[in-house]
Order: sequence, then structure tokens, then C-alpha cells
Amino acid sequence: MAIDVDMNVEEVHQCATESYSFSDDFWMAIFTHLDAASLCIISQTCYGLYLLAEDKLLWLNLLQRDRKKVIRVPKDTLMHPKDFYRRRKDFDSITDAIHSASPESRERIYVAPGTYKESLEITVPVDIIGEGPIGSVIIEGNTANTILSTATEGLVSNVCLRQTGHWFCVDVEKGSIHIEGCDITNSTLSAVKVGKDGSPVIANNKIHDTHEAGVAVFGGSGIIENNQFYKNRYGSIEIVYQTANPIIRNNLIRNNRGYGIHVHTLSRPIIQGNTIHDNESDGISCWGGADPYVTGNKIMRNRGDGIYIHEDGKGVFENNEIFNQKLDGIRTSKSCPSLLNNSIHNNDGDGVRIVINANPTVKGNKIYENNRVGVHVYRDGCGTCTENHIYGNKNAGMQVYGGGNTQVLRNRIQYNRCTGIYVSDRASVSLQQNEISYNGDCGVEIVSGAHVPSLEGNKIHHNKSAGMAVYSDTTTISAEVHNFFHSNGAEYYVPYNPDAMDTSGYDAIPACGASNNVLVREGKAMYPKIIKADGHHPEIVSFLAERAIHAKLCTFTFTREYYHAQYWYECRTCSSPRQILGRSEVSVCEQCAKACHVGHDLSPRKFGHFYCDCGQMTSTICKCTTPPTTS
Repeated sequence: MAIDVDMNVEEVHQCATESYSFSDDFWMAIFTHLDAASLCIISQTCYGLYLLAEDKLLWLNLLQRDRKKVIRVPKDTLMHPKDFYRRRKDFDSITDAIHSASPESRERIYVAPGTYKESLEITVPVDIIGEGPIGSVIIEGNTANTILSTATEGLVSNVCLRQTGHWFCVDVEKGSIHIEGCDITNSTLSAVKVGKDGSPVIANNKIHDTHEAGVAVFGGSGIIENNQFYKNRYGSIEIVYQTANPIIRNNLIRNNRGYGIHVHTLSRPIIQGNTIHDNESDGISCWGGADPYVTGNKIMRNRGDGIYIHEDGKGVFENNEIFNQKLDGIRTSKSCPSLLNNSIHNNDGDGVRIVINANPTVKGNKIYENNRVGVHVYRDGCGTCTENHIYGNKNAGMQVYGGGNTQVLRNRIQYNRCTGIYVSDRASVSLQQNEISYNGDCGVEIVSGAHVPSLEGNKIHHNKSAGMAVYSDTTTISAEVHNFFHSNGAEYYVPYNPDAMDTSGYDAIPACGASNNVLVREGKAMYPKIIKADGHHPEIVSFLAERAIHAKLCTFTFTREYYHAQYWYECRTCSSPRQILGRSEVSVCEQCAKACHVGHDLSPRKFGHFYCDCGQMTSTICKCTTPPTTS
């Protein structure tokens, strides 16, 4: 007896019984030509055919053949294609599927591959899931936000979100929608905006090539984790306003055309475990009263500073690794952050720079092998530096000048190429219980015009030139007690070798009595030549620079690699201006501008704390490092 789709169950059962000896492949070949109703009828005839009729591929082919491009199913729908087929509702657009969804239950919307030019307004809990590999489903908005979400919960997953008009790709005004596994870009604004009542989870997405920030959090919260951010114009993430306190963790933030993360205007995010590298500006910028907690991040190879905290920025920055920036590891200005237990190394500028009334706590950090100064304090910078290990930097371990006022307590300052601590130009530094050793110049140098209120309990040993250098014409130290000098001088000095450092620590240094390890240099308080004034502290040319100019020498011959107030120029012939800040890599003093760089493209004359690059260049010989001959 042949099977006919018009048979009733008893007739089909009889036919199936008579044909029981047919193979499974035979029956499957027949089933592929049946519609869903016929397949359900024949599956009721016997257990063997029931099992065959439950085949997933069979129902998947039926679903793909009979469905529309957008389907909606209840959340409790089983993942078997048969359950999808039977419980689905078909729609011509995603918008229609959302608008008819129940606000009482969270339904799932599946979107077949294709491009959907729609702007979605999600007001009820739904899950929108793209089918196929990422890139198969594209949702593109133009006349409104690609997605505007005000639902309490929901999900958008495995879709490409695009915006070609002047709107956001995703705007989370309120609610806790999840945006996961998507590819998001916007040619006009930010990819994702989070309003003050929004608390989304933004996870495992690629967010790239946006005209502004990748994600802009305007007062909202939520979690931003495990995303990749790259090639965004303003940077990856911007957090603004007092109510903004998102958690930003484990993201890869790279190659953005601006900053990595921008935190400002009283916001308080947690930034944890991210890798932030190769961005065109700072890795993290914090200002405007923002108070973030930044921990466990790897910040490297950014073309600005690793972290820049300014304009009343606050926050705790701890246990981060910050290295290979084009500028400084951490720069603080007009701010009061806590910098704790970070590893700051191999940056092209300073390890930590403290300027313009900044008052940070710098504690427990390893600051090493930076291309300039380990900790650089000037222009009325303040703060406390305690229990840091500052070593192997290519300039001084610390340099303080220009009204800087800092306490230096219980640090180990070792193996820096120049002086351990260099204090000049009306700076005030208290030095207590530090170990200062194996530095390539003096352990401590206190230049005329500087002041050390307290020099107490320091152990200063094995420095190349002397334990301490002071200048002859001024008393700079108010109180000197219980310091121990020993084994200073070239015969005791050991150059920096990272594999063979003395790591015994402060307490292990023997308490040798004071010796004659003090070098006295010729001093002069200052030439009385006022350049500019801020109403309190007039800026004046360093007497060391003046001596050099009077002798027609490069100022480097007197200042060495220490920053002193003087006139200077950028030489654009010897080095093209770099992208960040637009400055040339080569700056020269007045004498070298006249003798070594005559005819070069020089910037207008500037004034500031500086040392001459010409005097230390090895590729060309400075003409001004030896006195001019007279006939």
C-alpha cells in the first residue's frame, strides 16, 4: 500500500507496518518531501518513524523553507528546530516583531542573514539574536538611533550595528539591556551612548571606526567588559558626570585616534584589567573632579602619557603596569591622585611628572628605566613620595625645581644615570630615611636657591661623584641629622646592571659615620633678571645658564642633564615636530642657536626649564662645549 498525505492515522499505520522493512534512509528521503503537518501525522504511526521524524536537520530545513526572515518565539522554546517551527511567529521586519511582543514575558527574536535598514525602539524585554556568523546580519539606522533602548532588560547579540545619519548606534536611555558579541560602528557620533538611567552590559563586542567615542557614558552605570575598541576618533570610552560609575574591565583598547579612556566631570568608574596600547593620545585621561579606581591595567605604547591626571582629577591608580609611552608614564597637574604600587618603566619621557600645584601621593611604586627623570617635580608641584623604588632612569632619579615642594620619605633611589635627587630653583624638599646609592653623579645635589628643610636619617653610598653636592654661597639645609655617608666616589661606584643590583634595602646598609663625601660647587643665588612673574614667584634665569652664556658656551656644560630656567629654541631642521604636542625632539640653548644651528628652521624663542640637546648629541659635535679660541 502506498502512503498518501490524505490518509488518516490508521491508514498510515497500516502502510507503515506493511513497509516496516524499508531502511531509515528510504524513509528520510520520503520525509524531506513532506510538509510539517504530514510529518507530524506519520510520526504518530510507530516509534521507529517517530524517532526518524524528530531529526533536527529535517525540521531545520522545514523551518528555513517556511519561515520569514524575522521570527519571534517564547523564551522557553526548546532549541530543537521542531519547537521553533511550531511556536514561532513570522514577521517582515524586526520593528514589527518588537512592537507586537508581550511586555509581560521576555521573548526571543531571531533575525536571518541580511541587511535591515531599520531604527529599533526597544521598550519591552526582548532578545534580538542574529543568525549565522558575525557580519551576516546588519542593522543600519539613518533617521534615528539604530537602537534606542528603554526596556528594563533584554539582549542584542551577534549583529552588526551601523549608523549613517547623525544619531547613535545604540542609545541606552534606561534599563539593563545586554549588548553582546556585536560589531558596532558609527560614521557620525559615538557607537554607544549610556544615559544617566542606563545600566547596560556591553560585552564581547568589536567597537571601531566611530566618529566620536566608542562608548560614551553620560551619567549612567553598567558593565563594559571583554570588548575590543580600535580606530575610534576620540577614543574608546568616555565617562562623564557625577552619577557615572560603570565598571570597565578586561577590554582591549588599541589604535584609537584619540585617548584610550577619558574620565571627567565628577565621574567615578572602576577601570580594571584592561590592556590599553598604541592610542594616539593618552592611555587614560582624568580631569574635572573625576575620582576613578584604576587597577590592574596594562598601559603601553601610547603616543601621549600613559595616565594624565589634571584639572582637579582625583582617584586611586594602583597595581598598573605603565610602559613604553611616547611621553610620560604618569603626568599630574592641578590634581591630587593616589599613585600606589604601580610599575612605571621604559617610557620616553619621565616616569612620574608632577606640575602646576599637583599634590599626589606616590607610594610603593617601581619607577625604572625611563628615558628622562624618574620622578620630576616642578612649576609648584607638591606631593609625597614614599617607599618607592626609583632606579635605572636615564636622567636623575628625582629632580625638583621651579617652586616644587615635596616630601621624600623611605625611598630607594639607585642606579640612575645622573644624580639620585637634584634640587634647584627655589624648590623645597624634605629628605628622610631614604637609601640613595649607586647613582651616576651625586647622591643628592642641592643647588643655590633651593631649600631642604630636613635631611634626616638617609643612607647615601656608592654614588659616583659624591654623596652630596652643595653650593658655596648659600646655606640650603635647615636640619641635618643622623645621615650616613660611605663609599662614595668613582672608585666605589658600580654601574647599573639590572641583573646584579644591590637589593639589600635600607635597613641592611651599615650605619657608617659621616665621612668627607660632600662636594662643594661654586654657587650664586640667582642673577636678578626677571623674565615673568605669577604674582608670587618670579621666574628668573638660572645662574648656571647665565654663566655658560657669558662664557659663550652651550648651557649644557654647566647645567648638565638637569632642567634649569633659560631661553631655548626648537630646531625643526634637526628633528621634525612630533605628532603629540607638535614639538621637535631637538631643543637648543641660545648659544647653540647662534653657533651650531645658524640657518636652521628654529622656533620663536621660548623660556622655561630645559637642558640643551645639542650639547649632549653624539651624532653631531656641538661647537659650543669648549671655550672659543681668541687670537
